[in-house]
Formats: sequence, structure tokens, C-alpha cells
Amino acid sequence: MKKLCSILLAPLALAATVFAGILWLNNLVSAGRYYRNLGTPQAGDGTEGFWPAMSWSTLDISTISTFIPFFGGIFITMALFQLGRGKISHRSDYPFFADYDRLNVALGLLGTIWGIIMIGFYPMGEVNIGVLMQCLHTAMFSTLIAVVWVMVILPMTFLPLLHRLRIGIGGAGADDSDSFTALAEDLARSVSVTRNSLEEFGESLQRGHGSLNDFAPELTETLESLRKSRELHDEVALHSGELLRQLTSAQQALAVQLQQYLQENRTLRDQRASLEQELENIRSAGAKQRQNMEEDLQRCRLEITELKATLDQARRTLKG
Repeated sequence: MKKLCSILLAPLALAATVFAGILWLNNLVSAGRYYRNLGTPQAGDGTEGFWPAMSWSTLDISTISTFIPFFGGIFITMALFQLGRGKISHRSDYPFFADYDRLNVALGLLGTIWGIIMIGFYPMGEVNIGVLMQCLHTAMFSTLIAVVWVMVILPMTFLPLLHRLRIGIGGAGADDSDSFTALAEDLARSVSVTRNSLEEFGESLQRGHGSLNDFAPELTETLESLRKSRELHDEVALHSGELLRQLTSAQQALAVQLQQYLQENRTLRDQRASLEQELENIRSAGAKQRQNMEEDLQRCRLEITELKATLDQARRTLKG
């Protein structure tokens, strides 16, 4: 029965381990995109991995909080498959290896230190709330997941389950006593390792608290600078709005004047055209009048010539 239970649980553990691995890869992609924007204010806006629906698992840019369950799931899955085939190990650290608990807590502390160090990669004028929260998420979640995994999840779920399966497959009697003894030793060792890890974590938190206290004046100065920058921005925006309104009014006045000038220009063009037409009419009338005068003068000349001829003939007649 225990062997059948192991066979049934092994695929479930494999599926959970694969899902944890996908979350870890999604966290790696998100962290890679974050590090490309490192040192800029855009890094604090958050980045998504290749699976946007799982963005809640990408808060830790050290990826330790998603790696720990995936790493532990590999050993648990391997143990279930071995139990399903009837292979039993009597190691005291089964199904993991020596100092597995210490390694997980050390990884959590490493994530905490890394999250605090990340704040120093940003210039003082570019540290905003988003950047600070991202770094604090890394510092807190990495150690939180490590401690919960080592102190709560493993001792209360997976380790008792694996030991019961191992006892059921290996038989009862003396083996039961040895298995319970090994379980007690594992629990005692886990408690000891966890206590030491918590002491180390407390010291790390004290150092981190000291670092945050040292950073507090600089952060206060940065926030004050941001406040002054915002006030200056608001003042510039106010003056810019007033200047824009003045420019708009001036533009409207110029548009009205330009419209008036265009209307006057059209009126002057019409008057010029009318004057040019009158001048053309006057020129035409003068030319016609000049032509008539020339015709009259020509007739007068002919009449004078005829009169001269008549007078000459009259003189010749009187002389004769």
C-alpha cells in the first residue's frame, strides 16, 4: 500500500517540481530584464517574465525564493520514484544531503544581503519608492522563503511523509524504531541548524538595520531633493501655463490684425483695379478725342488750301 502511494505521489511531485522550475525560469527572465535597466529609475517600475500571469513570483530579483522550492522538489521527486521501485535509503539526511538546511538558509541570507547591496547601484538622485521596494522585496522574500521551507514545510509535511512511506515499504519492528530514531535525529538536527541559521539571520538583520540607518539620512535628503524638484517643476509648469496663455492671446491678436490687414489689402487691390480701369478709359477717350482733332485739323488744312487756290484764281482774274 505504501509502495502504491509512493507511485501515485511521484507524478504529482514531478508536476509540482516542473511548475516550480517554470516559476524559477520566469523569475530568471524577469531578473534579467531588471538588470538591463539597473541604475535607472525604470528599474523600479517592475518587469515581467515570459509568463505575465505569474508576475507575483518575480518580486525577488535574486531568484532565490523560487529556486529553493524547485531545488528541494527535485530531491523529493527522486525519493518518491525510488520508494515506488522499492529502493530504500537509510541515510540520516534522507532524502537530501548533509547541510541541505544550512545551504537553504545561507541562500536566503545571500538574497537579503544582495537586496541591500542593490540599493547602492542607484545614484542618490534616482532612488525612488519603486526602486527601494524592489530591493527590499529581494532582501525579505529570499530569507522568508528559506526559513519557511526549512522550518515549516519540510518538517511538517514532506519529511514525515517520506519517513512513513519508507517505514511502510521497509517493514515494521526494529526498522520502525530505527526509522523513528532517525526521524527524531533529523528533526533535532533541523532544529539545531535552524536555530544557528536564525542566529545568523538575526545578525544579518542587525547589520542590514545598521545599513538602513546609515542610509536613512541620505534617503531623507533624496526625498527632500525630490520634493524641491517637484515644487520647482510645479512652479515652472505654472509659469509655463501663464506664458502659454499670453502667447495664445498674442497669437489671437496677431491673427485678428492679420485678418484686418488682408481685408484692407483686398480693398486696396479693388480700388487700384478701379483706378486703373478709369485711367484706361481716360486714355481711350483722350486718344479718340485726339484722333477727332487731327481729322478736323486735316479738313481745315484742305479747306485753307482750297481757299488759297480760289484766292489765287481770283487774283489772276482781276489782273487779267
